[in-house]
Amino acid sequence: MNAGRLGPDTLIAHRGDQTRHPENSLGSIEAALAAGAVYVETDVQLSREQTPFLFHDRDLQRLTGQAGKIHQLADAQIRRRRLDEKYSVAELDDAVCLLRRYPRATLFIEAKRIAIGHFDVQTVFRRIAETVGDLRQRCPLISFSAPFVDYAAAQHWPATGLIVDSKTPAATTVPGHADYLFSSIRALPRWQKRKPANAGLAAFQTSDPDLAQTLLDEGVDLVETDHYSRLLRA
Repeated sequence: MNAGRLGPDTLIAHRGDQTRHPENSLGSIEAALAAGAVYVETDVQLSREQTPFLFHDRDLQRLTGQAGKIHQLADAQIRRRRLDEKYSVAELDDAVCLLRRYPRATLFIEAKRIAIGHFDVQTVFRRIAETVGDLRQRCPLISFSAPFVDYAAAQHWPATGLIVDSKTPAATTVPGHADYLFSSIRALPRWQKRKPANAGLAAFQTSDPDLAQTLLDEGVDLVETDHYSRLLRA
C-alpha cells in the first residue's frame, strides 16, 4: 500500500459513519457506504444462540441503557434492545446483505475477545464464516486475539489482521502472515517498525483531518475515523 491524501482509499469508517447514527448500527454502516467508503470496520460478538451481532462493548449498558452481555442473551432479547432508543442492534447478516449492494467496499470484521473467551476461537470463526459466505474475499478478519488471527489464516481466510494498542504486551509477536496491522495512534511508535513487510498499516482512530493526514504522511496506509463523512469533506 502507498500512503496518500485523505479520501476513500485511505479512510476506514470506524463502526460505520457515526456522524449521524450510533456506532455499529445498520444506519451508520449504510451511511458510510453511501458516502463512498471503500473500507468499513465493525465488531462482532455472538448471542447465546451463537448469532453474530454487531456490538463493541462488553456490556449493553452504554448504548442501550440496559445492562447485559451479548453472549448471555437470546436473539429475541437482543432484537428488542434499541441503540439511542430507535436503532436495532444490527446483525452481521444485515451488514453482509448491505455489502452486496456496494461491490467496491471492504468490511473489516473484528472478532471481539469477549466472544472468543466465552465461546472459543473455532466457534467464533465458524459462525462468522457461515454468515459471510461467498463474500469472504471482501471481509478481512481482524482481532486483538492472536490465536484467532492464526486460526483464521490456517483456515485459508483471504485476509487477516492483528490489532494492538498501548496495553498489548511488548512480547506479542505480530504474525508474519498478517495482511494488516491495526494499531492505536498512541502505540504506533512501538508497533509500526514491527509490521510485517507486506502488511497494510491502519491507525485508529481520529476525527482530526490534520492528524489523519500527518499519519498518512508518516507511512500509515489507512486511518480509522468515527466521522467518515466529515473527514471525507475535509
